[in-house]
Amino acid sequence: MSEAWHGGRVIRAPTPPRGGAYQDARETLWELRNKRSSRVRADLIALTDGVELELFSEGALRRRWRFLIDAAARGYATRLRARLERRAFRERRTILRTSVWLS
Repeated sequence: MSEAWHGGRVIRAPTPPRGGAYQDARETLWELRNKRSSRVRADLIALTDGVELELFSEGALRRRWRFLIDAAARGYATRLRARLERRAFRERRTILRTSVWLS
């Protein structure tokens, strides 16, 4: 008895969905502005399987990086902030600026 060969089959193990990952928490690390009032904001998002760093410019998502640990994401955000500060971006909120208006 000879059996005809119909080609190989790939059987995949069930994996979690690749799409909408569940967010555990979101934190805005910093928001910088330059003299032309361009804004850049960095958000840190904690996911169940890692950490994402999102960069927003003028309110639109510009870039997203994914890291395995929080320390790596925060370290990259610190280096990115230093690079932007060398390009004349500054923090709008400082210690000398009050957070509420006094009446």
